[in-house]
Amino acid sequence: MYASYYTGVSKKTAGTAVFKPLPVRQYMKGDLVSTYSLHFWNKQLLWNNVLIDIASGQYRYMFDSTFGGHCTQYLNRDSCWLFRWGTRTLHCYDLVHGKLSSYPLGIDISSNHEGATVIDLNDIIAGIDESNLWAASQNFGLCLISKKGTLLKQYLKGELNTSDNNITDLERAGNKLWFGCADGLGVLDINTGKAIVYKNPFITNGLLQNRAVFSIAADRTGNFYIGSSYGLLYFNTSTKTFFNLPEGHPMATAEFNRAAVFTASDGKYYFGTTNGLFSFTPDELEFINASEPVKSLKLAGIAIFSNRTSTYRYLSSNLEISGSLVLQPDDNNVQFSFSVPEFSHDVYYSYRISGFSDNWSDYKPDNKIVISGLRPGSYVMEVKVSTSLNDTDASYYSLTVIMKQVWYKKTWVIALLLASLLTVVFLVIRSRFNQRLQRQKELAKLRTKISSDLHDDVGSILSGLAMQSQMLAYTAQGEQKKSLDEISEMSREAMEHMRDTVWAMDSRKDKYENLIDRMRSFAERNLAMKNFTQEFVVSDIDTRKFIDPEKRQAIYLIFKEAITNIIKHSDGNHVKIKFGHEKGSLYLSIHDNGKAYTVPFSDGLGVSNMKMRAEKIGGRLETSNQNGFEVILTIG
Repeated sequence: MYASYYTGVSKKTAGTAVFKPLPVRQYMKGDLVSTYSLHFWNKQLLWNNVLIDIASGQYRYMFDSTFGGHCTQYLNRDSCWLFRWGTRTLHCYDLVHGKLSSYPLGIDISSNHEGATVIDLNDIIAGIDESNLWAASQNFGLCLISKKGTLLKQYLKGELNTSDNNITDLERAGNKLWFGCADGLGVLDINTGKAIVYKNPFITNGLLQNRAVFSIAADRTGNFYIGSSYGLLYFNTSTKTFFNLPEGHPMATAEFNRAAVFTASDGKYYFGTTNGLFSFTPDELEFINASEPVKSLKLAGIAIFSNRTSTYRYLSSNLEISGSLVLQPDDNNVQFSFSVPEFSHDVYYSYRISGFSDNWSDYKPDNKIVISGLRPGSYVMEVKVSTSLNDTDASYYSLTVIMKQVWYKKTWVIALLLASLLTVVFLVIRSRFNQRLQRQKELAKLRTKISSDLHDDVGSILSGLAMQSQMLAYTAQGEQKKSLDEISEMSREAMEHMRDTVWAMDSRKDKYENLIDRMRSFAERNLAMKNFTQEFVVSDIDTRKFIDPEKRQAIYLIFKEAITNIIKHSDGNHVKIKFGHEKGSLYLSIHDNGKAYTVPFSDGLGVSNMKMRAEKIGGRLETSNQNGFEVILTIG
């Protein structure tokens, strides 16, 4: 029997019980001294990358010219596949002919999202038809590779349901690939690609931990002996059940190693640990079921602490009948005590509060569960108890917990307060609206009064002045007559401007129909005097709709200026006027058919004044003298 340890090899001959070290320093050329693999082939030892003839002590390196340190081996008949840790090369050594073939290993280091860049293979075994290889890597999960190193398939922790990508050992049974990992014993269905991990946790220093599986050995029935991080285990592959050694057994708490298991031809099993080598036959060990069915879990008592009174109240009777627990808003801390009639195994409890958290707590031996900080609502407290720290034979209990809401946070109270607030806001807005409406009415009355006074008082004065100057002009001679005619004309112009001002101020004229009527009246009266025909088109305007007085006045004055310019300077005889809404904007167009003007088309036509009025009301004025004089006003 040969056994390799970290820096050497020992030998035990038949009939003896002692391993004696072999001289191996001559094989360990180079800086590396650590070892990992050991196989026997045709009276030769395959130790890391060294092939040693047992009888003569002669040796040769299967690859490289120095000792390889940690090397993983897979021996299949007369071929040995080797991988030295930290490299990216897969070797295949023909033991009969001494021929080496080397291939690049196609594992992509970018598949590890934790930043690992070093490839270490813990184990290599054959695939189903031996045409491919399965490799258990330390940082890159479970990999199916060809015998020339090509990556065919890779399973990472998400697909394997493991907490990391470290796979420690492999054992294949048909289309089921069993693997060791930090969480327990996993199995991959090679056909479907689905994996399950079976856990056998334990408690140390009050903390729940999963037993990591480091080495797997199948027995004659297809079940497994397993070397874990905490004891030797037995696993029934049919029932998916773990069995542990009883407390006090030397292997019950031992920490086992990777690649440290061997089944001898005499039926004895050898497992390596961090504290030596153990051997046993199946009949020498008696395992106990890691999980036993647990009898019904009972709620024994409830202690409720009231934050308002700083006192506890206790409930202990009829707890199984009620089925629910109603808590007052100031019950901020509740302790539940449970019991289970189990006397041969330690009992461990786990719980969750559905509606508060969907995650189960870790199993603990404490039979008291304390919850606090529940918000108003309905919850379900679920408790499970187990003797094996898993759910295989757990007993379950559930209780509905209702936390009442404080009165001022109840839905109907909030709705009432909200309705009251909305009523107050509505009344305030309504009051302000009425005040604003009243001010607008008073302002409209004032505008109407001022416009009426201007029309009656100032209008009559200007009208009288125009008539008197005109009558005096009839009898006057020379320069005196000319002056009186000018006074009469100026009086009429002042009356016209005054009428425009009165019209603009009159709140009774604040509708589109008033603006359209005045523009139409001005165009018909003045264009006809110069023998112009006109076409006035109104489109898509609600004529009874309100228009801002400032906007109304500006539009009318722009319109009036444009018509006046046509009358004075155009040689045409027709004017087309379009007023309406177009593409969401208010649109006014005045266009004649003239071809020449008596003055240049410039600021002399009042264009800058019209543009200023347009900008003041948020509009844009465009003019053109192509195919006649045209003014376009766009607002909004």
